[in-house]
Amino acid sequence: MFSAGIDSFYSLHLLRNIGITPDAFLNVHAGAHDDNLETWNVRLNNVNAVATALGIPLLTIETNFHRAYKEAHVRCHTFRNISAAIAASEVSTIYYSAAHEVTDLSFDAAKRYGLDFIDPAIIRSFLPTGLETIYLGWDANRIKRTAEVSKMPLAFEHLDVCTNQKYQANRGPCDPINCGKCTKCIRTLIALELSGGLDNFGKAFDIVWWHKSKLEAAERLSASPHPIDINAVEVAKSAKIF
Repeated sequence: MFSAGIDSFYSLHLLRNIGITPDAFLNVHAGAHDDNLETWNVRLNNVNAVATALGIPLLTIETNFHRAYKEAHVRCHTFRNISAAIAASEVSTIYYSAAHEVTDLSFDAAKRYGLDFIDPAIIRSFLPTGLETIYLGWDANRIKRTAEVSKMPLAFEHLDVCTNQKYQANRGPCDPINCGKCTKCIRTLIALELSGGLDNFGKAFDIVWWHKSKLEAAERLSASPHPIDINAVEVAKSAKIF
């Protein structure tokens, strides 16, 4: 399951550390971009570039899950990912990227923020016989994962974390991969600066803009109730990067 974001790059890092190369990357369209296939295709080109660089085939699945089940993406993405993988008959084992450190998993957080807080429970109860899912990345929080990803040259060129669909659909070939202004971009920029590797990501972000506007961006992130956003701001303040 690969999107070229922090979690999937971190999973790739873990697999490489133990000498495993995935047989394929699997990328699913089932609601993250609504019906905006143009945005999906732009991002798919980026994922395909990573796959090509590594010599790994890319499998793509487009579904109508988001039309059949009209619920916010954050409330159902675990089901839509696993459902798509089950539909791919040639897949027998999935390396699934964790969104959270294992100590942060809880049913209460899942009710408040999204099903990614109980991914392991959903995956284990949902899988059919013959399909195995190996849950990667539960050993580290987002800040620690980003620190590892900040050392990966492939991520310098292809890291994609942005949730701004309009930006993604309209960005030109010379524009940064990420808008730098949505909450997911801001918390990633904070983590990259904390890692000391931000300057390597000039293709992924407008770093000049970030240095001029990071205080304002942090204030915007502070308004978010999500634990990942809150943690990013608190760690940044502690490290005095603002």
